[in-house]
Amino acid sequence: MSFIPFMLFGMAVADMHGQSSFLGKRPKVHADSIRAELAGVLAEVLGHGHGVSKDRLGNINATLSPMFKTLPKNNLGHISEPIMKYAMRRYFSATHAWVVKGFEEHADIVIDSGADILQSKVPGFVRSALEQQFQHQGFTLNDTVAMVAVVETLAFNEVVRGVELSFHLNSFGTDRILSETEVEELLQAYLILEILEGANTDVEELMVDKEKVHARYPNWHNAMMFLADVSGSDGFGRYRRSNPFVAKTFHFEDVVRMAGRISEEFGPWSSYECHEMKDILIEKDIHETGRVKLSEFYDNGEGWQFTEPSEHLRLSGSLDESSSQLGPQVIVPNYIASMSNCITSAPFFSICCLNECDLIYEHIEAAIPYPEATVAQVLEAVESLPTFPTVSPRMSAILEQISQLGGGSIPLHGRLFAQWLHFAFPRDCPYPHAAGTIASMLEQAGPDAEGVKMEEIKQHARAPYAALEPSPFAGADMWDFEETVLEQSTPSDLGDATFSQALRLCAQVAIAGAFGSVLVHEGMKLMGTSSQKNLQEYSL
Repeated sequence: MSFIPFMLFGMAVADMHGQSSFLGKRPKVHADSIRAELAGVLAEVLGHGHGVSKDRLGNINATLSPMFKTLPKNNLGHISEPIMKYAMRRYFSATHAWVVKGFEEHADIVIDSGADILQSKVPGFVRSALEQQFQHQGFTLNDTVAMVAVVETLAFNEVVRGVELSFHLNSFGTDRILSETEVEELLQAYLILEILEGANTDVEELMVDKEKVHARYPNWHNAMMFLADVSGSDGFGRYRRSNPFVAKTFHFEDVVRMAGRISEEFGPWSSYECHEMKDILIEKDIHETGRVKLSEFYDNGEGWQFTEPSEHLRLSGSLDESSSQLGPQVIVPNYIASMSNCITSAPFFSICCLNECDLIYEHIEAAIPYPEATVAQVLEAVESLPTFPTVSPRMSAILEQISQLGGGSIPLHGRLFAQWLHFAFPRDCPYPHAAGTIASMLEQAGPDAEGVKMEEIKQHARAPYAALEPSPFAGADMWDFEETVLEQSTPSDLGDATFSQALRLCAQVAIAGAFGSVLVHEGMKLMGTSSQKNLQEYSL
Protein backbone atom coordinates (compact mmCIF):
# COMPACT_ATOMS: atom_id res chain seq x y z
CA MET A 1 0.00 0.00 0.00
CA SER A 2 1.10 3.51 -0.53
CA PHE A 3 1.05 6.21 2.01
CA ILE A 4 -1.36 9.04 1.32
CA PRO A 5 -2.58 11.83 3.64
CA PHE A 6 -5.60 9.71 4.53
CA MET A 7 -3.46 6.79 5.65
CA LEU A 8 -0.56 6.17 7.96
CA PHE A 9 2.76 6.47 6.21
CA GLY A 10 3.97 3.39 8.02
CA MET A 11 1.97 1.20 5.64
CA ALA A 12 4.38 1.88 2.77
CA VAL A 13 7.14 4.33 3.50
CA ALA A 14 8.30 2.60 6.66
CA ASP A 15 8.15 -0.78 4.92
CA MET A 16 10.12 0.56 1.95
CA HIS A 17 12.90 1.68 4.27
CA GLY A 18 12.88 -1.36 6.49
CA GLN A 19 11.46 0.47 9.50
CA SER A 20 8.96 -0.97 11.91
CA SER A 21 5.31 -0.57 11.11
CA PHE A 22 3.11 1.81 13.07
CA LEU A 23 0.18 -0.58 12.82
CA GLY A 24 -0.73 -2.96 15.58
CA LYS A 25 -2.58 -6.27 15.29
CA ARG A 26 -6.04 -6.79 16.69
CA PRO A 27 -6.58 -9.65 19.09
CA LYS A 28 -8.86 -12.49 18.05
CA VAL A 29 -12.26 -12.77 19.63
CA HIS A 30 -13.98 -16.10 20.18
CA ALA A 31 -17.03 -16.64 18.04
CA ASP A 32 -19.22 -17.56 21.04
CA SER A 33 -18.67 -14.18 22.70
CA ILE A 34 -19.50 -12.41 19.44
CA ARG A 35 -22.69 -14.41 19.02
CA ALA A 36 -23.71 -13.65 22.60
CA GLU A 37 -23.20 -9.93 22.13
CA LEU A 38 -25.00 -9.99 18.79
CA ALA A 39 -27.96 -11.79 20.37
CA GLY A 40 -28.24 -9.00 22.92
CA VAL A 41 -28.02 -6.29 20.30
CA LEU A 42 -30.62 -7.96 18.12
CA ALA A 43 -32.96 -8.21 21.09
CA GLU A 44 -32.51 -4.50 21.80
CA VAL A 45 -33.03 -3.37 18.23
CA LEU A 46 -35.65 -5.80 16.96
CA GLY A 47 -37.43 -5.85 20.30
CA HIS A 48 -37.43 -2.03 20.37
CA GLY A 49 -35.53 -2.06 23.64
CA HIS A 50 -33.58 0.77 25.17
CA GLY A 51 -30.38 0.15 23.23
CA VAL A 52 -31.35 2.39 20.29
CA SER A 53 -33.39 5.56 20.68
CA LYS A 54 -36.45 6.29 18.58
CA ASP A 55 -34.72 9.43 17.32
CA ARG A 56 -31.78 7.38 16.10
CA LEU A 57 -34.04 4.91 14.31
CA GLY A 58 -35.97 7.84 12.86
CA ASN A 59 -32.81 9.43 11.49
CA ILE A 60 -31.73 6.16 9.87
CA ASN A 61 -35.20 5.74 8.40
CA ALA A 62 -35.18 9.27 6.97
CA THR A 63 -31.81 8.67 5.30
CA LEU A 64 -32.71 5.28 3.83
CA SER A 65 -36.29 6.00 2.79
CA PRO A 66 -35.66 7.97 -0.46
CA MET A 67 -33.25 5.31 -1.73
CA PHE A 68 -35.51 2.45 -0.59
CA LYS A 69 -38.34 3.75 -2.78
CA THR A 70 -36.19 3.40 -5.89
CA LEU A 71 -34.83 -0.08 -5.20
CA PRO A 72 -36.21 -3.10 -7.11
CA LYS A 73 -38.55 -5.15 -4.94
CA ASN A 74 -40.10 -8.60 -4.78
CA ASN A 75 -43.80 -9.44 -5.07
CA LEU A 76 -44.40 -8.27 -1.51
CA GLY A 77 -42.73 -4.89 -2.02
CA HIS A 78 -39.63 -5.96 -0.02
CA ILE A 79 -35.98 -5.94 -1.10
CA SER A 80 -33.82 -9.03 -1.45
CA GLU A 81 -30.64 -9.76 0.49
CA PRO A 82 -28.25 -8.56 -2.29
CA ILE A 83 -30.20 -5.31 -2.61
CA MET A 84 -30.23 -4.89 1.19
CA LYS A 85 -26.42 -5.18 1.19
CA TYR A 86 -26.28 -2.56 -1.58
CA ALA A 87 -28.45 -0.20 0.49
CA MET A 88 -26.25 -0.79 3.55
CA ARG A 89 -23.11 0.04 1.58
CA ARG A 90 -24.66 3.26 0.30
CA TYR A 91 -25.90 4.29 3.75
CA PHE A 92 -22.64 3.82 5.64
CA SER A 93 -20.52 5.31 2.88
CA ALA A 94 -22.65 8.45 2.66
CA THR A 95 -23.16 9.02 6.40
CA HIS A 96 -19.87 7.91 8.00
CA ALA A 97 -17.50 7.18 5.09
CA TRP A 98 -17.48 3.60 6.38
CA VAL A 99 -17.02 0.41 4.41
CA VAL A 100 -18.55 -2.14 6.79
CA LYS A 101 -16.55 -5.35 6.87
CA GLY A 102 -18.74 -8.20 5.71
CA PHE A 103 -20.95 -5.92 3.59
CA GLU A 104 -18.35 -4.95 0.99
CA GLU A 105 -19.36 -5.34 -2.65
CA HIS A 106 -17.14 -8.40 -3.04
CA ALA A 107 -17.35 -9.71 0.53
CA ASP A 108 -18.80 -13.07 -0.44
CA ILE A 109 -15.45 -14.31 -1.71
CA VAL A 110 -14.01 -14.15 1.82
CA ILE A 111 -14.31 -17.45 3.67
CA ASP A 112 -14.14 -17.68 7.45
CA SER A 113 -12.62 -20.71 9.11
CA GLY A 114 -11.97 -21.92 12.64
CA ALA A 115 -13.76 -21.34 15.91
CA ASP A 116 -11.91 -18.06 16.51
CA ILE A 117 -12.56 -15.24 14.07
CA LEU A 118 -11.23 -11.76 13.63
CA GLN A 119 -13.54 -9.01 14.81
CA SER A 120 -13.64 -7.74 11.25
CA LYS A 121 -15.88 -10.70 10.37
CA VAL A 122 -18.54 -9.84 12.96
CA PRO A 123 -20.94 -8.15 10.48
CA GLY A 124 -21.15 -11.54 8.78
CA PHE A 125 -22.95 -12.76 11.90
CA VAL A 126 -25.25 -9.75 11.70
CA ARG A 127 -26.11 -10.58 8.13
CA SER A 128 -26.68 -14.28 8.71
CA ALA A 129 -28.68 -13.72 11.90
CA LEU A 130 -31.04 -11.21 10.35
CA GLU A 131 -31.27 -13.05 7.06
CA GLN A 132 -32.74 -15.99 8.95
CA GLN A 133 -35.61 -13.72 9.98
CA PHE A 134 -36.08 -11.68 6.83
CA GLN A 135 -34.51 -13.48 3.89
CA HIS A 136 -37.56 -15.57 2.94
CA GLN A 137 -39.94 -12.67 2.38
CA GLY A 138 -37.29 -10.00 1.88
CA PHE A 139 -36.45 -6.89 3.90
CA THR A 140 -38.87 -4.07 4.54
CA LEU A 141 -37.64 -0.53 5.14
CA ASN A 142 -37.89 -1.11 8.89
CA ASP A 143 -35.92 -4.35 8.57
CA THR A 144 -33.16 -2.51 6.73
CA VAL A 145 -33.19 0.22 9.38
CA ALA A 146 -32.73 -2.54 11.96
CA MET A 147 -29.73 -3.87 10.05
CA VAL A 148 -28.09 -0.45 10.15
CA ALA A 149 -28.94 0.03 13.83
CA VAL A 150 -27.41 -3.32 14.77
CA VAL A 151 -24.10 -2.52 13.06
CA GLU A 152 -24.00 0.98 14.56
CA THR A 153 -24.75 -0.44 18.00
CA LEU A 154 -21.98 -3.01 17.72
CA ALA A 155 -19.61 -0.27 16.55
CA PHE A 156 -20.59 1.89 19.53
CA ASN A 157 -19.97 -1.01 21.89
CA GLU A 158 -16.49 -1.23 20.42
CA VAL A 159 -16.05 2.49 21.11
CA VAL A 160 -16.67 1.79 24.79
CA ARG A 161 -13.98 -0.89 24.77
CA GLY A 162 -11.59 1.47 22.98
CA VAL A 163 -12.16 4.20 25.57
CA GLU A 164 -11.61 1.71 28.37
CA LEU A 165 -8.29 0.76 26.76
CA SER A 166 -7.32 4.44 26.47
CA PHE A 167 -8.02 4.90 30.19
CA HIS A 168 -5.97 1.81 31.00
CA LEU A 169 -2.95 2.79 28.90
CA ASN A 170 -3.02 6.28 30.41
CA SER A 171 -3.21 4.75 33.93
CA PHE A 172 -6.59 6.33 34.61
CA GLY A 173 -9.41 4.60 36.43
CA THR A 174 -12.79 4.76 34.71
CA ASP A 175 -14.20 6.48 37.81
CA ARG A 176 -11.68 9.31 37.59
CA ILE A 177 -12.93 12.90 37.39
CA LEU A 178 -11.11 14.33 34.39
CA SER A 179 -9.79 17.74 33.44
CA GLU A 180 -9.91 19.16 29.90
CA THR A 181 -6.21 18.36 29.44
CA GLU A 182 -6.74 14.76 30.50
CA VAL A 183 -9.69 14.40 28.15
CA GLU A 184 -7.47 15.69 25.35
CA GLU A 185 -4.86 13.04 26.17
CA LEU A 186 -7.49 10.31 26.21
CA LEU A 187 -9.01 11.38 22.89
CA GLN A 188 -5.58 11.50 21.27
CA ALA A 189 -4.89 8.00 22.54
CA TYR A 190 -8.29 6.82 21.27
CA LEU A 191 -7.66 8.28 17.81
CA ILE A 192 -4.26 6.60 17.58
CA LEU A 193 -5.45 3.27 18.96
CA GLU A 194 -8.82 2.90 17.28
CA ILE A 195 -8.68 4.98 14.10
CA LEU A 196 -5.00 4.98 13.18
CA GLU A 197 -4.28 1.46 14.40
CA GLY A 198 -1.55 2.20 16.86
CA ALA A 199 -0.16 -0.43 19.24
CA ASN A 200 -2.97 -1.23 21.65
CA THR A 201 -1.48 -3.40 24.37
CA ASP A 202 1.57 -1.63 25.73
CA VAL A 203 1.92 1.73 27.49
CA GLU A 204 5.46 2.34 26.23
CA GLU A 205 4.49 1.61 22.63
CA LEU A 206 1.61 4.06 22.89
CA MET A 207 4.04 6.73 24.12
CA VAL A 208 6.33 6.01 21.15
CA ASP A 209 3.36 6.24 18.77
CA LYS A 210 2.39 9.61 20.24
CA GLU A 211 5.93 10.92 19.82
CA LYS A 212 6.24 9.79 16.20
CA VAL A 213 2.73 10.51 14.99
CA HIS A 214 3.60 14.08 13.91
CA ALA A 215 6.25 12.77 11.56
CA ARG A 216 4.31 9.74 10.41
CA TYR A 217 0.91 11.33 9.92
CA PRO A 218 1.35 14.73 8.19
CA ASN A 219 -2.21 15.83 8.98
CA TRP A 220 -1.95 15.16 12.69
CA HIS A 221 -2.14 18.88 13.46
CA ASN A 222 -5.46 19.10 11.61
CA ALA A 223 -6.64 15.97 13.42
CA MET A 224 -5.93 17.71 16.73
CA MET A 225 -8.14 20.59 15.59
CA PHE A 226 -10.85 18.06 14.81
CA LEU A 227 -10.56 16.59 18.34
CA ALA A 228 -10.72 20.08 19.81
CA ASP A 229 -13.90 20.78 17.84
CA VAL A 230 -15.49 17.56 19.09
CA SER A 231 -14.63 18.17 22.73
CA GLY A 232 -15.42 21.87 22.48
CA SER A 233 -18.88 21.40 21.00
CA ASP A 234 -19.62 18.63 23.48
CA GLY A 235 -18.52 20.82 26.39
CA PHE A 236 -20.59 23.73 25.08
CA GLY A 237 -23.68 21.59 25.03
CA ARG A 238 -23.07 20.37 28.58
CA TYR A 239 -22.05 23.65 30.20
CA ARG A 240 -23.97 26.38 28.39
CA ARG A 241 -26.40 26.59 31.29
CA SER A 242 -23.88 25.99 34.06
CA ASN A 243 -21.78 28.40 36.15
CA PRO A 244 -19.00 29.73 33.86
CA PHE A 245 -16.71 30.31 36.85
CA VAL A 246 -16.64 26.65 37.86
CA ALA A 247 -13.85 24.54 36.29
CA LYS A 248 -15.11 22.02 33.75
CA THR A 249 -14.81 18.38 34.68
CA PHE A 250 -15.53 15.23 32.71
CA HIS A 251 -16.32 11.58 33.37
CA PHE A 252 -15.92 8.28 31.58
CA GLU A 253 -19.30 8.51 29.86
CA ASP A 254 -18.40 11.97 28.50
CA VAL A 255 -15.26 10.55 26.85
CA VAL A 256 -17.30 7.64 25.43
CA ARG A 257 -19.79 10.07 23.92
CA MET A 258 -17.02 12.15 22.32
CA ALA A 259 -15.20 9.05 21.09
CA GLY A 260 -18.43 7.89 19.47
CA ARG A 261 -18.60 11.17 17.56
CA ILE A 262 -14.97 10.72 16.49
CA SER A 263 -15.73 7.29 15.02
CA GLU A 264 -18.81 8.57 13.19
CA GLU A 265 -17.45 11.90 11.98
CA PHE A 266 -13.75 11.35 11.34
CA GLY A 267 -14.37 9.90 7.87
CA PRO A 268 -16.53 12.76 6.52
CA TRP A 269 -14.29 15.31 8.27
CA SER A 270 -11.11 13.91 6.73
CA SER A 271 -12.60 13.75 3.24
CA TYR A 272 -10.68 16.92 2.42
CA GLU A 273 -7.58 14.71 2.31
CA CYS A 274 -9.23 12.63 -0.41
CA HIS A 275 -10.12 15.81 -2.30
CA GLU A 276 -6.51 16.98 -2.12
CA MET A 277 -5.38 13.66 -3.54
CA LYS A 278 -8.03 13.80 -6.27
CA ASP A 279 -7.07 17.38 -7.16
CA ILE A 280 -3.47 16.31 -7.77
CA LEU A 281 -4.66 13.66 -10.21
CA ILE A 282 -7.27 15.67 -12.12
CA GLU A 283 -4.73 18.41 -12.79
CA LYS A 284 -3.15 15.84 -15.12
CA ASP A 285 -6.55 14.90 -16.60
CA ILE A 286 -6.75 17.78 -19.06
CA HIS A 287 -9.46 16.17 -21.23
CA GLU A 288 -11.71 15.24 -18.26
CA THR A 289 -11.73 11.54 -19.06
CA GLY A 290 -11.25 10.59 -15.41
CA ARG A 291 -7.95 8.95 -16.34
CA VAL A 292 -4.28 9.68 -15.77
CA LYS A 293 -1.41 7.94 -17.52
CA LEU A 294 0.30 5.52 -15.16
CA SER A 295 3.66 7.16 -15.87
CA GLU A 296 2.24 10.52 -14.73
CA PHE A 297 0.52 8.88 -11.77
CA TYR A 298 3.95 7.98 -10.41
CA ASP A 299 5.46 11.33 -11.43
CA ASN A 300 3.68 13.38 -8.75
CA GLY A 301 6.62 15.12 -7.09
CA GLU A 302 5.99 13.47 -3.70
CA GLY A 303 7.67 10.32 -2.48
CA TRP A 304 4.88 9.37 -0.11
CA GLN A 305 1.86 9.49 -2.45
CA PHE A 306 0.63 7.25 -5.27
CA THR A 307 3.09 4.43 -4.70
CA GLU A 308 0.91 1.37 -5.39
CA PRO A 309 2.54 -0.97 -7.91
CA SER A 310 0.64 -1.49 -11.15
CA GLU A 311 -0.37 -5.02 -10.14
CA HIS A 312 -2.06 -3.66 -7.02
CA LEU A 313 -3.91 -1.05 -9.11
CA ARG A 314 -4.97 -3.78 -11.53
CA LEU A 315 -6.31 -6.06 -8.80
CA SER A 316 -8.26 -3.22 -7.20
CA GLY A 317 -9.95 -2.32 -10.51
CA SER A 318 -8.21 1.06 -10.74
CA LEU A 319 -6.26 0.43 -13.94
CA ASP A 320 -7.55 0.94 -17.49
CA GLU A 321 -5.56 -1.22 -19.91
CA SER A 322 -8.09 -1.18 -22.73
CA SER A 323 -5.79 0.60 -25.22
CA SER A 324 -2.35 -0.80 -26.00
CA GLN A 325 -1.52 2.41 -27.86
CA LEU A 326 -2.35 4.77 -24.99
CA GLY A 327 -0.90 2.44 -22.37
CA PRO A 328 -2.17 1.85 -18.83
CA GLN A 329 -4.27 4.61 -17.30
CA VAL A 330 -5.29 5.06 -13.66
CA ILE A 331 -9.08 5.51 -13.35
CA VAL A 332 -9.31 8.41 -10.90
CA PRO A 333 -12.66 7.69 -9.14
CA ASN A 334 -11.88 3.96 -8.90
CA TYR A 335 -8.51 4.72 -7.35
CA ILE A 336 -9.87 7.29 -4.87
CA ALA A 337 -12.63 4.89 -3.77
CA SER A 338 -10.32 1.86 -3.56
CA MET A 339 -9.55 0.08 -0.31
CA SER A 340 -5.91 1.16 -0.54
CA ASN A 341 -7.10 4.63 0.45
CA CYS A 342 -8.95 3.42 3.54
CA ILE A 343 -7.85 3.37 7.14
CA THR A 344 -8.34 -0.30 7.94
CA SER A 345 -8.59 -0.04 11.67
CA ALA A 346 -11.90 -0.34 13.44
CA PRO A 347 -13.10 -3.92 14.07
CA PHE A 348 -16.34 -3.55 12.13
CA PHE A 349 -15.51 -1.01 9.44
CA SER A 350 -12.84 0.78 7.45
CA ILE A 351 -12.87 4.55 7.06
CA CYS A 352 -12.60 5.34 3.37
CA CYS A 353 -12.92 8.18 0.90
CA LEU A 354 -16.49 9.21 0.19
CA ASN A 355 -17.89 7.97 -3.10
CA GLU A 356 -18.93 11.22 -4.74
CA CYS A 357 -21.15 9.36 -7.18
CA ASP A 358 -23.52 8.63 -4.28
CA LEU A 359 -24.49 12.30 -4.27
CA ILE A 360 -25.41 12.04 -7.95
CA TYR A 361 -27.45 8.91 -7.28
CA GLU A 362 -29.25 10.63 -4.41
CA HIS A 363 -30.24 13.51 -6.67
CA ILE A 364 -31.49 11.16 -9.39
CA GLU A 365 -33.39 9.02 -6.87
CA ALA A 366 -35.08 12.12 -5.47
CA ALA A 367 -36.17 13.09 -8.98
CA ILE A 368 -37.15 9.54 -10.04
CA PRO A 369 -38.54 7.55 -7.09
CA TYR A 370 -38.83 4.33 -9.08
CA PRO A 371 -36.50 1.39 -9.85
CA GLU A 372 -36.62 2.14 -13.59
CA ALA A 373 -36.86 5.26 -15.69
CA THR A 374 -37.25 6.44 -19.26
CA VAL A 375 -34.52 8.20 -21.20
CA ALA A 376 -36.36 11.51 -20.88
CA GLN A 377 -36.65 11.14 -17.09
CA VAL A 378 -32.95 10.37 -16.72
CA LEU A 379 -31.87 13.29 -18.88
CA GLU A 380 -34.20 15.66 -17.03
CA ALA A 381 -32.86 14.46 -13.66
CA VAL A 382 -29.23 14.76 -14.76
CA GLU A 383 -29.74 18.20 -16.24
CA SER A 384 -31.29 19.42 -12.98
CA LEU A 385 -28.06 18.69 -11.08
CA PRO A 386 -26.34 21.82 -9.69
CA THR A 387 -23.35 21.15 -11.97
CA PHE A 388 -24.69 18.93 -14.72
CA PRO A 389 -22.51 17.78 -17.59
CA THR A 390 -23.24 18.43 -21.22
CA VAL A 391 -24.80 15.20 -22.39
CA SER A 392 -23.43 14.65 -25.88
CA PRO A 393 -25.56 13.18 -28.68
CA ARG A 394 -23.44 10.02 -28.44
CA MET A 395 -24.18 9.67 -24.71
CA SER A 396 -27.88 10.24 -25.35
CA ALA A 397 -27.78 7.57 -28.07
CA ILE A 398 -26.11 5.13 -25.66
CA LEU A 399 -28.83 5.86 -23.10
CA GLU A 400 -31.40 4.98 -25.76
CA GLN A 401 -29.60 1.70 -26.40
CA ILE A 402 -29.63 0.88 -22.68
CA SER A 403 -33.35 1.60 -22.65
CA GLN A 404 -33.93 -0.69 -25.63
CA LEU A 405 -32.02 -3.49 -23.90
CA GLY A 406 -34.24 -2.94 -20.85
CA GLY A 407 -37.45 -3.19 -22.84
CA GLY A 408 -38.04 0.55 -22.93
CA SER A 409 -36.79 1.48 -19.46
CA ILE A 410 -33.45 1.89 -17.70
CA PRO A 411 -32.74 0.01 -14.43
CA LEU A 412 -31.37 2.79 -12.22
CA HIS A 413 -29.29 0.40 -10.13
CA GLY A 414 -28.03 -1.76 -12.97
CA ARG A 415 -24.46 -1.95 -14.23
CA LEU A 416 -25.15 -0.26 -17.57
CA PHE A 417 -26.58 2.86 -15.96
CA ALA A 418 -23.65 2.97 -13.52
CA GLN A 419 -21.35 2.69 -16.54
CA TRP A 420 -23.22 5.50 -18.27
CA LEU A 421 -22.82 7.67 -15.16
CA HIS A 422 -19.09 6.93 -15.15
CA PHE A 423 -18.71 8.29 -18.68
CA ALA A 424 -21.04 11.21 -17.93
CA PHE A 425 -19.20 12.01 -14.66
CA PRO A 426 -15.77 10.43 -15.29
CA ARG A 427 -14.09 12.13 -12.34
CA ASP A 428 -16.79 11.32 -9.80
CA CYS A 429 -18.36 7.96 -10.65
CA PRO A 430 -16.23 4.78 -10.60
CA TYR A 431 -16.21 2.51 -13.62
CA PRO A 432 -18.33 -0.58 -12.79
CA HIS A 433 -16.38 -3.65 -13.85
CA ALA A 434 -18.32 -6.63 -15.18
CA ALA A 435 -19.72 -9.02 -12.60
CA GLY A 436 -17.10 -11.32 -11.12
CA THR A 437 -14.13 -9.46 -12.59
CA ILE A 438 -12.92 -7.77 -9.42
CA ALA A 439 -13.87 -10.75 -7.27
CA SER A 440 -11.68 -13.03 -9.35
CA MET A 441 -8.84 -10.53 -9.23
CA LEU A 442 -9.15 -10.10 -5.48
CA GLU A 443 -8.83 -13.84 -5.06
CA GLN A 444 -5.44 -13.58 -6.75
CA ALA A 445 -4.29 -10.76 -4.49
CA GLY A 446 -2.04 -11.70 -1.64
CA PRO A 447 -1.07 -9.58 1.36
CA ASP A 448 -0.94 -5.83 0.99
CA ALA A 449 1.72 -4.95 -1.55
CA GLU A 450 4.75 -2.90 -0.66
CA GLY A 451 5.35 0.38 -2.43
CA VAL A 452 6.19 0.42 -6.12
CA LYS A 453 9.81 -0.31 -6.93
CA MET A 454 11.87 2.40 -8.59
CA GLU A 455 12.62 0.04 -11.47
CA GLU A 456 8.92 -0.23 -12.32
CA ILE A 457 8.54 3.56 -12.24
CA LYS A 458 11.46 3.92 -14.66
CA GLN A 459 10.01 1.19 -16.88
CA HIS A 460 6.73 3.07 -17.30
CA ALA A 461 8.56 6.38 -17.80
CA ARG A 462 10.62 4.88 -20.66
CA ALA A 463 7.63 3.21 -22.38
CA PRO A 464 6.52 4.65 -25.78
CA TYR A 465 3.08 5.63 -24.45
CA ALA A 466 4.67 7.83 -21.77
CA ALA A 467 5.71 10.32 -24.44
CA LEU A 468 2.18 10.64 -25.85
CA GLU A 469 -0.03 13.56 -24.94
CA PRO A 470 -3.12 12.72 -22.84
CA SER A 471 -5.90 11.54 -25.15
CA PRO A 472 -9.52 12.78 -25.12
CA PHE A 473 -10.49 9.21 -26.07
CA ALA A 474 -8.88 7.55 -23.06
CA GLY A 475 -11.25 4.94 -21.66
CA ALA A 476 -13.54 4.85 -24.69
CA ASP A 477 -12.67 1.21 -25.35
CA MET A 478 -13.91 0.21 -21.90
CA TRP A 479 -17.56 0.68 -22.83
CA ASP A 480 -19.53 -2.55 -23.18
CA PHE A 481 -23.17 -3.59 -23.04
CA GLU A 482 -22.91 -6.32 -20.42
CA GLU A 483 -25.77 -5.66 -18.02
CA THR A 484 -25.93 -6.86 -14.43
CA VAL A 485 -28.85 -6.19 -12.12
CA LEU A 486 -29.19 -7.20 -8.50
CA GLU A 487 -31.48 -10.17 -7.92
CA GLN A 488 -34.75 -8.78 -6.56
CA SER A 489 -36.72 -11.99 -6.03
CA THR A 490 -36.81 -13.87 -2.74
CA PRO A 491 -37.87 -17.42 -1.77
CA SER A 492 -41.34 -16.10 -0.95
CA ASP A 493 -41.78 -15.22 -4.62
CA LEU A 494 -41.46 -18.89 -5.46
CA GLY A 495 -44.40 -19.64 -3.19
CA ASP A 496 -46.33 -16.77 -4.68
CA ALA A 497 -45.38 -17.98 -8.14
CA THR A 498 -46.54 -21.51 -7.30
CA PHE A 499 -49.81 -20.16 -5.98
CA SER A 500 -50.17 -17.94 -9.02
CA GLN A 501 -49.40 -20.85 -11.29
CA ALA A 502 -52.05 -22.91 -9.51
CA LEU A 503 -54.58 -20.11 -9.94
CA ARG A 504 -53.54 -19.74 -13.55
CA LEU A 505 -53.94 -23.50 -14.08
CA CYS A 506 -57.37 -23.44 -12.44
CA ALA A 507 -58.35 -20.55 -14.64
CA GLN A 508 -57.07 -22.36 -17.70
CA VAL A 509 -58.98 -25.49 -16.69
CA ALA A 510 -62.10 -23.43 -16.10
CA ILE A 511 -61.70 -21.70 -19.45
CA ALA A 512 -61.02 -25.02 -21.15
CA GLY A 513 -64.04 -26.51 -19.38
CA ALA A 514 -66.25 -23.65 -20.40
CA PHE A 515 -64.91 -23.81 -23.92
CA GLY A 516 -65.42 -27.58 -23.90
CA SER A 517 -68.99 -27.25 -22.72
CA VAL A 518 -69.64 -24.83 -25.54
CA LEU A 519 -68.18 -27.29 -27.99
CA VAL A 520 -70.28 -30.10 -26.53
CA HIS A 521 -73.38 -27.94 -26.60
CA GLU A 522 -72.73 -26.84 -30.16
CA GLY A 523 -71.85 -30.42 -31.10
CA MET A 524 -75.10 -31.67 -29.60
CA LYS A 525 -77.00 -29.05 -31.57
CA LEU A 526 -75.14 -30.00 -34.70
CA MET A 527 -75.74 -33.68 -34.05
CA GLY A 528 -79.40 -32.99 -33.40
CA THR A 529 -79.75 -31.01 -36.59
CA SER A 530 -77.95 -33.65 -38.57
CA SER A 531 -80.05 -36.46 -37.11
CA GLN A 532 -83.23 -34.57 -37.76
CA LYS A 533 -82.14 -33.94 -41.34
CA ASN A 534 -81.27 -37.57 -41.83
CA LEU A 535 -84.58 -38.60 -40.39
CA GLN A 536 -86.39 -36.26 -42.77
CA GLU A 537 -84.36 -37.59 -45.68
CA TYR A 538 -85.10 -41.14 -44.57
CA SER A 539 -88.82 -40.30 -44.38
CA LEU A 540 -88.80 -38.89 -47.88
